[in-house]
Amino acid sequence: MWTFCVDMKTCPRILFLHDNLFLTPDANVKIVFRLIQYLLDHYNVDISLMGRATSTEEYVGEYQGCRLIHEPHIRVNESMRLKKKLGRWNILRYILMPRTISYHIHKDVEPYVVEARKWLKKHIGEYDVVIATCSPYYPLLLASEISEHCPVIFYKIDPVATFPIPNNPNQDTYLATMDREISFDSCASKIITTDVIFKYYNQLPTRVNADKVVLLNYPNIVERKLSTDADCAIVTSFDKTKINMCFIGTFYQDIRNPQFLLNLMQQLQNTNMVLHIIGNIGNCGALIKEYTSADNSNIVYHGVVSPIMADDIMLQADILVHVGNASDAYMPSKMLDYISSGKPILNLCKIPSCPTLPLMARYPLGLTVYEYDELTENIISKVVKFCDDNTGKQIPFTMISELYYDSTIEYVGQKFYEVIESVIK
Repeated sequence: MWTFCVDMKTCPRILFLHDNLFLTPDANVKIVFRLIQYLLDHYNVDISLMGRATSTEEYVGEYQGCRLIHEPHIRVNESMRLKKKLGRWNILRYILMPRTISYHIHKDVEPYVVEARKWLKKHIGEYDVVIATCSPYYPLLLASEISEHCPVIFYKIDPVATFPIPNNPNQDTYLATMDREISFDSCASKIITTDVIFKYYNQLPTRVNADKVVLLNYPNIVERKLSTDADCAIVTSFDKTKINMCFIGTFYQDIRNPQFLLNLMQQLQNTNMVLHIIGNIGNCGALIKEYTSADNSNIVYHGVVSPIMADDIMLQADILVHVGNASDAYMPSKMLDYISSGKPILNLCKIPSCPTLPLMARYPLGLTVYEYDELTENIISKVVKFCDDNTGKQIPFTMISELYYDSTIEYVGQKFYEVIESVIK
């Protein structure tokens, strides 16, 4: 076990393990980089991030003061290119690139994890603390494997064993079992997560590591301003004679199904209300297409946009629409993004225990509708009245930051640093 002590007057060397880098619209990426930026701006720290680039623009050595580590991803890409080039003779890659033999041996994990293991084994002595995020979950695996050589903090932005989308093919769910979570957590010095996630964590066998948990909200209460991006085509295409309602996020058939919202908008076809859907619609594509292609449709799907454009859209929408989850196991961070804007929020809840309810109870410009109630004329009238009465209104950020101080980057960032400091010492 590591037994060293670092003087915090020196510059702590911090390594974040996260999946994607900085250009994806993924909510977890925004949270991680917001924290990294706050730590770099307010403390004497040296931060590196190991992740997978999704575009050539991300293959840079540094981003806003954070060193980016690409070597494991580059190695995997080299092997993939060689395999493709060799075609039916691809077995020769084991001779031409011997390191790929390890990919074949360690079939339980993807090649990137194999390469990341090698890199960490070689470089872990260069860091004072490792912070592993999720999801996906392989950063927890990697961090647990080097915990004897360096203290480890887990930042559980998402649940692990209690994640409500167990069959999501984009998640490495084979790592998200109860036994694995307990095993990983036994290697961590501290675990940072939200109270919503901890509620179930502390009811299950995972509570054996509950003494390591530090509760922090998502640091999403941040003052947002319009960018100078002249290419924000979606916003400029809004019909100003309409009430432009915007959903920005991701739909899933099982946990965040848009059926109720689509039915609601269908009932509002003869009004001046238009719904703009921005984001990933996943396996709800056929359903969305059915409603957007209908005659007299007042629903427009714009696809996935950059994080900067998503913020611009949010700030210029008339009404923001939030669709809650069918599970209360975790809090969608998008709700705090919406609240930061100060714009009117129509919140659609699927369950009576929706984690958004305590947040909305503090919000002066919100209307909550329960999807399990029948879509009656009374509900439709309430929605219309709310939109008519509140279009054009916006709560000042000074009020927002006071109401939700515990979700500001200043509060969460300071508490996050205190955890880092305690672990290193």
